[in-house]
Amino acid sequence: MSPKFYRTVSPKFYRAVHTYSAAVWFVSAAFMFVMYWPLSHLPLLFALVFGGGALVLGVRDIVRAARGPRQPQKSTH
Repeated sequence: MSPKFYRTVSPKFYRAVHTYSAAVWFVSAAFMFVMYWPLSHLPLLFALVFGGGALVLGVRDIVRAARGPRQPQKSTH
């Protein structure tokens, strides 16, 4: 999203969007693990790679939601 968008959105909305995004990533990761766990080692490897990636992205969104929107940098010139 553009920096201009972050100036126009409230911190509460920003946190809600990133919390929802994190929930989607966590559900995706859980789905991958549950669907591929009983299968052979190759799909399990895919589940570990992509599910792990989804978990990392979910944690990243939780951290972003906790920090809130970044304020634009002031120019020092």
